[in-house]
Amino acid sequence: MKTEEFTEKHLPEIFARLLELSNTKGVEYRRTEGNVFANFDRLAEMLGLRHDQVLAVYLTKHIDAIMHEIATAGEQKYSEPVTGRIEDALLYLCLLHAMKSTEAARDASEAHADDIRTVQLLGGGKLTYRESEYPNSANRTARR
Repeated sequence: MKTEEFTEKHLPEIFARLLELSNTKGVEYRRTEGNVFANFDRLAEMLGLRHDQVLAVYLTKHIDAIMHEIATAGEQKYSEPVTGRIEDALLYLCLLHAMKSTEAARDASEAHADDIRTVQLLGGGKLTYRESEYPNSANRTARR
């Protein structure tokens, strides 16, 4: 396959298929909750796992089938073509990416929340600032 065919035809087709899968299968897993992680969250709660661990189980099922298809050179036929398993695995990887991105954003937000300081000013006003922007401010306050 030539580069142009891959980037201009194949990738857009895969992305379109992933959107289609997310809009069809995703609805079944989300139910009415509107949370793309709802299925993983429910099972994580039930099983005492993190939601990314539950996703890893789902992903591994598809990876195992893909690896078996490669190992047997496609001699064994499945109910679903290997390309369908690959698409499912890609969608799970996209969901995992979204999970990790969401967690990183939340962690960064929480870290910044700990960084906020408020000082009472003479005359009743308040000054709010991020301590990381003024790293010596805590030392000055402590010395006074």
